[in-house]
Amino acid sequence: MNNIDKKNLDPEGFLIDLSLWNHDVARELAEYDAITLTEQHWFVIHFLRNYYTRFKHFPSMRILVKLLKDEQSEFEFNSHSLYHLFPDGVLKQGAKFAGLPKPPHCT
Repeated sequence: MNNIDKKNLDPEGFLIDLSLWNHDVARELAEYDAITLTEQHWFVIHFLRNYYTRFKHFPSMRILVKLLKDEQSEFEFNSHSLYHLFPDGVLKQGAKFAGLPKPPHCT
């Protein structure tokens, strides 16, 4: 990892200090998981960051899909497309790439 020191990550790869997040860190965390971030990834990452900042918790998967569908976006999101983007789970992997804490209900 070039932009982020491993000492700043917990054992699962989540940032310990959330203030260290930036787009380069997100790209690096994604590359570590063998994912190249696309516009769709960025849309979800920014959505999760905004949601978490506003409500201080994560939406359930069902609510996340509904909210993403309601957004005026050129992307069509559903649970299948989200798992294609984030194979380890959109809430867990999306939160990691977004520089957010691990959602409490994710294993």
